Amino acid sequence: DWALGAYLAACCYCDNGRESGGAASLSAVDDRCASTLWLEVAQPVVLEVPQGQERLCVRLDHLDDPVWFGTDALRSVVVSKKNAVLVKDVGIGYLLVNKEGDPIAEQFTVGSTLELSQLQWKRKRLKKVVLQDTGLVEVRNLLLKGNRDASHPLLEEATRSIAPTKWFHVVAYTL
Repeated sequence: DWALGAYLAACCYCDNGRESGGAASLSAVDDRCASTLWLEVAQPVVLEVPQGQERLCVRLDHLDDPVWFGTDALRSVVVSKKNAVLVKDVGIGYLLVNKEGDPIAEQFTVGSTLELSQLQWKRKRLKKVVLQDTGLVEVRNLLLKGNRDASHPLLEEATRSIAPTKWFHVVAYTL
């Protein structure tokens, strides 16, 4: 939204003095403007994906090719090797990740675009995590810090509602 971007830049310029440093302020990070862009342009939606509704790619030591497992069959394991998971009835495996370190998911692949109504047909419904603007800004801050912990108190305490059925761009996926 160019109009919103121009308006926020003008506000930043005027708030920091037109003559002394207004232009320099445009090159600095302005959290207020970044938050407004996040809320008004990105319009993030946080979804709760039921266990088993997504599959992740796992490499097992005894197999040459990776295997897809539902999230209901995977448990995180604290071991010396990164991305280790305990696969139910199989043993320890290792999540395959992309270059950013995100797990390779079948549907919710980071960077992909998907339409939710196709993912909910004859399955458990996805739930939208209802967050106020301050909560959505906190989600942005967590993502910027690389924290993708799905057990964050902010997410655990939020109420749930029906997920909208429209096209979404996947920004992050957590276990």
